[in-house]
Amino acid sequence: MSDAVQNLRDTLNQLHQQLEAAPDIDPEMRALLAVTVQDIHARLEGGADTESDSEPPESIPDRLSEAIGHFEGSHPTLAGTLGSIIDALSRMGI
Repeated sequence: MSDAVQNLRDTLNQLHQQLEAAPDIDPEMRALLAVTVQDIHARLEGGADTESDSEPPESIPDRLSEAIGHFEGSHPTLAGTLGSIIDALSRMGI
């Protein structure tokens, strides 16, 4: 496994921990992030076209950017983690 993939997995784990520690996140945004993280894991496992049937039409980075806008004021650390994920995906060509 490349360092880039491992770093992304570590950042996804951080995101999971931050979401667990923030019970005040609305269910709709939590669901959007859950689907997005599933899609990222599918891409990392080699399934470039394995996006879920229920996913929104936006790309993974677009969905993460939407979440950043949602969390910037209320959960700045979470927004920063999402930004790190976007950067990592960009470096990987996703």
